[in-house]
Order: sequence, then structure tokens, then C-alpha cells
Amino acid sequence: MTAKGSNRQGYAILIIGILFFAFGFITWLNSTLIPFLKLVCELKTTTQAFFVTSAFYMAYFFLALPSARILRVTGYKKGMALGLAVMAVGSILFIPAANDRSFPLFLTGLFIQASGLALLQTASNPYISILGPIESAAQRISIMGICNKAAGILSPIILGAIVLKNAEGIENNIKTTTDAATKEQLLAELAQRIVTPYIVIAIALTALAIWIYFSALPEINEPEEVKTNNATAEKSIGQFPHLWLGVLCLFFYVGVEVLAGDAIGPFGTSLGMSLKITKNFTSMTLGAMLIGYIIGVFTIPKYLSQHAALKYSAILGVLLSLGILFSGGYTAIALIILMGLANALMWPAIFPLAIDGLGRFTAIASAFLVSPATMSQRLVRAKTRIRQAGIPFRVPERPEMAERLSAVLEAIYAAFSEGWADASGAESRRRNLASEAIWLGQLVARLMPDEPEALCLLSLMLHAEARRPARRDTEGKFVPLADQDVRLWDAGLIAEADALLVRAGVFETMGRYHIEAAIQSVHAARRMTDRTDWPALAIFYEALTTITASPVAAVNRAVAVAYAGNPANGLALLDAIGDPRLDQYQPYWAARAELLSLVGRAEEANQAYGLAIGLETDPAVRAFLERKRAAVAAG
Repeated sequence: MTAKGSNRQGYAILIIGILFFAFGFITWLNSTLIPFLKLVCELKTTTQAFFVTSAFYMAYFFLALPSARILRVTGYKKGMALGLAVMAVGSILFIPAANDRSFPLFLTGLFIQASGLALLQTASNPYISILGPIESAAQRISIMGICNKAAGILSPIILGAIVLKNAEGIENNIKTTTDAATKEQLLAELAQRIVTPYIVIAIALTALAIWIYFSALPEINEPEEVKTNNATAEKSIGQFPHLWLGVLCLFFYVGVEVLAGDAIGPFGTSLGMSLKITKNFTSMTLGAMLIGYIIGVFTIPKYLSQHAALKYSAILGVLLSLGILFSGGYTAIALIILMGLANALMWPAIFPLAIDGLGRFTAIASAFLVSPATMSQRLVRAKTRIRQAGIPFRVPERPEMAERLSAVLEAIYAAFSEGWADASGAESRRRNLASEAIWLGQLVARLMPDEPEALCLLSLMLHAEARRPARRDTEGKFVPLADQDVRLWDAGLIAEADALLVRAGVFETMGRYHIEAAIQSVHAARRMTDRTDWPALAIFYEALTTITASPVAAVNRAVAVAYAGNPANGLALLDAIGDPRLDQYQPYWAARAELLSLVGRAEEANQAYGLAIGLETDPAVRAFLERKRAAVAAG
């Protein structure tokens, strides 16, 4: 390539890099604006909120193929200019939408923006691939990836500084004000914040469109026919198997990218890591991807071919996946972060290989390749938006939430109980269940802060989780609650649990989880008093038995009465339960054995311990029961 040709190519790459930055900036800007629009337009339901995302992303999806047909008429350069102009029109519509706080106008603006983006990206992706030797296309796409990711980092920072400054305070004022005129004024002032940024965006997009239209950006002419190995012309895009393999590869690739970028935080939480730590994991994965893009810029094709880059990235991804599968803790987290490095060169390598030799079908092929990747990326952003807003996939109306609360809390508690049953925490699946149940409990408590049962279930689970480190001694032996070393209990979790219980105490009602959380709080008080208040526990368990008619609560009540100084009364209460379901319930037989031993009926206690041992599946608990039985037998 001559020096003049090299300069022209560098100039073209600069322009396309600016375009990648532009549509990355606009896309991430919109995703950050969604909560803002929900507030300004006073959206009431999740369905309305998803209209905002749907107007943008579904337009992008459905217009991919029409964009390819437009490019066949306009060419790549004019098509890019047209896409930018359309985006500018969509941005201008935000001005009257803000003035009227019109939700339909906002949707229309988003739809038009997405239409322009569909045309722009359908042109830009193949353009950068065929702008120069196909062997170095992955290098050029890596540069574009850096531009796009840089925009994704900058846009929320800029938006937060200009548009969302003190937005939370304004939102609180809007929610608390009772004067309709004052509320309307606050909403109008907040809506006006997006006018100036979108005027600037519209001007910038228009200027960029004019610049590209009159620039010396080379127009790339595709051949009218593409010759196959047997020298016959391909008549249909369906006759290019490497294209469809590329579509399939991208489909699976973006799935892996979603997992590495979006699931790493919840995965860290499931391993017991704090939110303060896990919130940075996605950024670390993105950083690894940027490093991968930079590696691609400097190694492809000088030191590494596109085929080799794809092959080595795939091999690295498989090895990292196996490492994640067979490891845990921070090692697994580090390997997931490194998945960003493996993912970085996949798109830059797959795209040019998929469109190589397609000639006049390149634009249409680009649309097929963009669509699955685009929708998967939009899925990541939509899920991130849902997570940031604290919104479940379908939020029912307030009356529906109250009706469903009981069933939801039961499901969460059942999941936690299953995870809690693994006393040692050795079974990752069960441990993850407990962590996920706590996360769900936190979510419900945030969504329904005025529901005491939601607060108390979370308190109950946190109290129990606080004791997990003390449930096994240094030798792995099971330690019952009454014998646990309180110094091993998590004081932070206990304080959080008690604070939730205090919050729930301001309400006049007391339900099942309120009582159970209070029971756990009584046990936790042993940290301060060095004794367990068994009479208080007996009263709480009696109330719980009355409310729930649960035989499990009745068993616990009998034990509490016995430990409060009345073992004979406790045994009588246990005998009076008469529920056949307890025949297969290990804690019942363990409790019966303990109370029988307290009243001096050693032989019966020995038999009860035998039944409890036979029903227990945890080796450590079974060994504990065997030691108890041996102690009874020894007198």
C-alpha cells in the first residue's frame, strides 16, 4: 500500500471510529435515561417501562434487513450519513417530548433514533471489515470495539453530571409533595434537563452526517457476482454456508459474553461475597475485553491471523470455562473476568470471516450478523437496567403484590431452608440457594418496605445466616445452637437483622415470620447475656404454634418448655402433638430422645436416638447424635 493509500485508510478508520463511538454513546445514554423518563412521564407499570426499551431495540431489530436494502441503493457512505441524519431527527423529537412530558413522543423519538442506528451499524460493520485487506479486518474491528466501549464508559458519567444531578432528591420531593401545581412544576423542571443535551446531540449528529456525506471517505463497490469454487455465480444469500456458521457462532458468542459480563456479580454474591466487592466485577470484565481489543490491534494480522485469533480465543474460552466449573471462590471470579479477554477477539474475527467473499450480498449478510448480536447486547443492557432499578421481570400492581406476598415469602423461605440444611456449606448448590434466598428477601423488602412480614423474613434469614460459621468446629463436627461459640457469629448480620425487626415492630400486626424472627433474635441475645431466655422462647413458640398449627413449631415449643425448667411438661407437650408426619422427621426423634434423657428414661431415649440417627443423612449430625446416645447409655 502506498503512503497516500495508507493515509486514506487511516482517515477512513478515524471516521468509522467516530461513528462507533457515536452509536455506542447514544445506546448507553438511552439506557441510562430510562429511569429518568419513567419519573418525568409518571409511568405506573412495568409494561409501560418496557415500551421505552422496546421502542428502541425492537426497531433496531426489525429494520436491520430493510437497512441492507437501503444500502444497496445509497451505498455505504451515503447510507451512514442518512443513518446519522435520521438519528438527529429522533433526537430533536426529545425537545417537544420534554416540553409536553409526552410519553408517546419520547417513544417516537427513540424509535426513530433506533432506525437510524440500524442503518448506521448495518453499514459500519461491513465497511470497516472490507476497508482494506480482509486479513487485517479483525484488527480494525478491535479498534472500533475500543471506541464503542470507551463511549459506554463515558456516556453515563456525562449524563449523570448534566442530566441526573441531584435527580434522586428531586424524585423524593416529587413523591412527598401534596400540591399538584408544585409537583407539576418539579416534573417540568426535571424534564427540561434533557433539552440541552439532546440539542447538542442533534447538532453533533447533523454535523457528522454532513461531514461524512462530503468527506473523502472512499465508497467501496462490491462486485455484482461472487464466484464459487466451481465458477458459478451464487444467486441467493442462503448459498453461503460460512455466513450461516458465522451467524451461529455470534449467537453462541454473545451468550457467553452475557454470562461473563452480567452473571458475574450474582455469582460472586452466591459465593458469599459482599455487594461492595461484586459491583466492580462487570467493570473488570469490560476492562479485560478492552485489553483483548488492544491485543488485537497490535497482533492481527502481523503476528496472528484472524483464523488463529478465533481458534485461540475459542480454546482459551473453553479452558477458562472448565476452570470456572471445577474451581470456586475468587479463583472462579478471576477466570470469569478473564473470559472478557477471550471474548474480545471473537466478534472481530467472526464478522469478517463470515462476510468474506459475499460481494453484493455483504450488506444483507451484515443485517443477519448484526441482529442476534445486537439483541443479545440489548438483553445485557435491559437486564442491567432492571437490576439497577430493582425491578423484577414482571412487577404486579400493588393490590396483586399484597395478595401474592404470602406465597412468595413461603417460596423464599423454602429455598433458604434447603440451603440452611447444609450445615457445613460444602454443597455449593445448597449454599447458593441460601444466598439467593437472602437476595430475594432483600429485593422483596425493598419493593415492599411497609410489609412487616417481608422485613421479618429477611431478618429471620440473616439471623440464621449469621450463625453459619459456628455450626461446625475446627474438626468439622456438628455444633448445636446451644453450644455454639457466639464469637464466631457474624455481628454485622445480627445487627442488620435486629434493625429489620425493629422496623417491623412499628406495625400493629404480628405474623409468622415476625414471631420466627423474634425467636432468632432471642437466641442472638446470648452474645450479650451469655444465657438463652428459654421462657421467652416457649412463649414465642406457643404463639407460632397457634398461628401456623405447625407440628414443627409444636416440637420446638416442647423443647423450649423443657429447657425452661419443666422437662416433664415439655415431654407431655411433645406426646400430645400426635401428627403422623413427625414419624419421618429426624428433629422430632432427636428432641424426644433429649427430653426422655432429661426425665431419666434412658432406655426409651436410646431407642429414640436410634430412630433419629437412622433418619439423618448428614454424617456430622449423625455422629453428633451417636455421641449423645453413647452418653445416655454410659449414664
